[in-house]
Amino acid sequence: MRDTFHIFPDITAASTSTAYVPANVADFGLSDRNTPKFNSRHKSGVVSKEAFMVFELSGGTIAVGGIFTIGIQDSTDDSTYVTRLSGTTITVAATAVPAGTRWMLALPLVHNRYIRPVVTTGATWASSRVFKCWIEMGRLEDGRLA
Repeated sequence: MRDTFHIFPDITAASTSTAYVPANVADFGLSDRNTPKFNSRHKSGVVSKEAFMVFELSGGTIAVGGIFTIGIQDSTDDSTYVTRLSGTTITVAATAVPAGTRWMLALPLVHNRYIRPVVTTGATWASSRVFKCWIEMGRLEDGRLA
């Protein structure tokens, strides 16, 4: 079962070596950083449902040689953000990445009250591209959310 928890405004990544974030954030309304937000881990260690930040290239392609990193930032006060989780740096090697391609990062079980996605472009970023981002609940099966 997949459930969308929060949809962020589009992120437009336009220039090289720049971090881009959406216009709003997800507010979990809890001030205690040590409280898991999604109760996804049982005492047995079995994961039943998890939360993922999904990044989707929504228009155009990313040309060969394009480099970017996806990540998750958090904040206690919605003004100063730090990168809680830096995802894999993606280097487009052999063929261009088409629109509709998705990448996922598992949300940390412990994070601050406010979270947002971040896309950081590399030195070889060629042109403006739009990413759609959302938080989705589900189980990861064979690399896909079920």
